[in-house]
Parts: sequence; C-alpha cells; structure tokens
Amino acid sequence: MERLAPALAWCCAACTFLGALLWVTNTSVAQETQRDGTGGSNWGYIPARAESHHAEFALMRSTDRPRPGWERALNVPYQIVAIPFRLVGLTLGNGIQLVDQGRIVQTVRDVLVIESLPVETRLIPVGGGEDGVGLRLSMRDRRPPGPGRRMRFDATATTRSNQSVFLGALWEFEHNQLELGAGYDKDGLSRFHGVGPNSRDEDKSFYTREGAWVGGAAHRRFPGDVSGTATVMYAETGTRGTSLRNEPSLDDVFSPSERPAGFGARSKGVHAGLTLTRNTARWLGRPEDGLYTRAGVHFFEATNQDDLRYWGYRVDLQRFFPLWFTRRSLATRASVHRLVSDGDDPIPLEHLLLNEHPDQLRGYVDGRWHDRGMLSFTAEYRWPVWNNSNIDDIGVDAYLFVDYGQVFRETSEISTRDMTTSFGGGLRVIDNARFFVRMEIGHSKDDTV
Repeated sequence: MERLAPALAWCCAACTFLGALLWVTNTSVAQETQRDGTGGSNWGYIPARAESHHAEFALMRSTDRPRPGWERALNVPYQIVAIPFRLVGLTLGNGIQLVDQGRIVQTVRDVLVIESLPVETRLIPVGGGEDGVGLRLSMRDRRPPGPGRRMRFDATATTRSNQSVFLGALWEFEHNQLELGAGYDKDGLSRFHGVGPNSRDEDKSFYTREGAWVGGAAHRRFPGDVSGTATVMYAETGTRGTSLRNEPSLDDVFSPSERPAGFGARSKGVHAGLTLTRNTARWLGRPEDGLYTRAGVHFFEATNQDDLRYWGYRVDLQRFFPLWFTRRSLATRASVHRLVSDGDDPIPLEHLLLNEHPDQLRGYVDGRWHDRGMLSFTAEYRWPVWNNSNIDDIGVDAYLFVDYGQVFRETSEISTRDMTTSFGGGLRVIDNARFFVRMEIGHSKDDTV
C-alpha cells in the first residue's frame, strides 16, 4: 500500500492537470440570451444557483454545538458509508497537493494569462464531446468591481464548426447597472431528436444553428434582497442542415412533413423582458441556507413578414437546506418555462426550449429534448471530502444529484408518465484563485454522459 499510494496520487495529479487544461463550459452567453429574455444577460448569464458547476468549495469546519443522541446514532452508519468517498478524496487530495507543490497550476496560468497587455487576456483551451477541440480568447478590463464602466470581449472557435464572438460593456452605479452587448454564435452540431417528450433517441440528427444579436439590459436593486431586470434585444436567427460529414443531418433523418417549423429559414425580431429576483441565500463558499426565487415574462415579435409573436413565462424556485452534519447541504431547484404563441405562424425551431443551461437535465446530452415548455426539478446533496490546512486553499467538493423533468407543448401534457429521471455525481476541485475543474457523470435511460 505504501508503494501504491504515491502512484495513485501522481495519477490523480495527472488527471487533475489534464482536466484543468481541457475543461470548458459549452454554453455561450449569446446563445442563452437569444432563447430566454428573462435569464440572459449581455454581460454574463445569470447562473442557476442549484446547479453543480456554479457551486464553490467550502472549508469543512467542525462545530462546537452539542450533538443530540439521535444524531450521534445516525452518524455511525453515515461514517461507514462515507469510507470509500473519504479514500477517493484523500487520494485525489494528495494528487492535488503534488500539483500545487510542483507549481503546475501556476505554470498553466502563466501560459494562458497574458499579463503584458493593458486588459486581462486569457487563452483558454476548450474541448470535449462532439464540439471537438478549440481555443477561446477572453479579454476584460482590469478594473475592479464598482462604479464605472467595464468592457468584455470573447471569441471561440472549435474544430467541429462552433464559433462565437461577443462584445459587452457594463456600467455600474450605486444601485443600478446598465449593460450593452452584441454577439454572433454558430453551432454546427446542434442536436435534434424530434419535438415533445416522446421523441426517440434513435432519431438523433444534427443541424446548424446560427444567430446574431444586439441588445441592452438595465438592473435595479431594491430593499429586501429584491432586484429587477429589464431587457431589450434585436436578434436574427436561423437553422439549416449540418455541413459536417459522417453526421446525420436533420433534413436527411426527418421527412419534409416531419421537420419542425422554421427549419431552413431565418427569423428576425425584437425580444423584451422583465424579471424580478429575490435572493436570501447565504454565500459562504456555496449556499447552505436560504431561498432564491426568480419570475419573469418576455415577449418576441418578428420584424420581417412572418406573423410570429409569442409570450414567454418563467419561474425559478431554489431552496438550500443545511443538513444535520457539518458543512453538508441539500440544494433543491424547481423551474418551469413556457412559450405561448400569439400569432398565426408557429414558433420556429430556433426559438423552442431545450435541455441546455440552465435546464440541462444532466445525464442527457444538450439538445436531447425540444418543445414550447420545460419543467425541471433538481435535488443535489453536497459535501466537502478533502481540504488543505488553510481556509480558501485547494479543496475537493463532492455531490450527488437527481434531475427530474420533461418538455411539453401544453400544460395539460405534463404527466409523470412523460417525466424523465437522471442521476449521477461528481467532484469539484477549486483553489484560492478559483482555478476550477469539474468532473461529473450522469446516467439516464438514453446514455451515461
């Protein structure tokens, strides 16, 4: 065992380094803003606070409060079940310490962050899955948060026909924020399996989704942990078959009568939306207690010859429960989003809702489900499995999750028969500079991703 432990530690160190080099979040800001006037932001998308990849590591600390007898009794089987997780955390922790002591993470930062320019410039490798590999250029003002203006520019390109460009500006005032932004996004490998909760995995196909947009948002903070956001945006979006060889194109898999409305065409129009948010969650590394609620309405009207108009309604409810053992918490989330047509033309494919950030349904690939409504529930149990000796130092956070939800056309179609369930877990590695790696696996009836 003494000879095996260093080998395992070095293996974990190598995996951590490779994960840090290749990890990427595939959802672009422009993409989310086009689809959801209540959840998008020209400066940066509003995170779904119950999702695993937005939680941060919190130091595991003991508590001085006396424990009742029932809690001590429950703690015994808990500690037994936790033994394999502790062994994994210890091994991974030793690997992270080796990475930290060898200054590998710092060396990666020095290569990817260009300090000589007047703006903060990062070159970020992206890769994984069907998007291939590529590079993201990110440039931001070095000004600290506070009153004044800050700028941001991002550009991404991959080997599998995925490109995006984004430019944004943020003005901060005492109680208000003003954002302006413009962008272009092209995804040559958007998935389509059909519309509705009964679409089949064997009907997998791909299409190209492309869009450009320009818009602004105004934010206002109110007393009582309440804030409001108003957005206005002009967007042009369109879809066509994928140009990549060896991938089934939507127009080859589905006959003309089976293809979704709007496929092969472009839509032009104006989005406008209003959102109210109340947040009482305490952020100490990750939320452990509190409530996050968000409700919004948005409207789209086509500016070309299409008679396309629709309303969108969205409600998010997220609750965080501190558990009986130190630094453990249960994060829950319920979300419903629905589009209601107000014109003669049907809502086209590029405007339909789908399971992507922030409504991923982990365990299913992004874009597996499409329709005019989306309902999802999430429960996630979180606990720290390893930490270094100092607060805000490198640590490992573990979590187990269950996602439950469905897409629908009308609310009358919501049924437990059509609900899908997926589950999984993962580890987060984070250091004092928030250099972040996430390793996650989810299982559903379709696949394990």
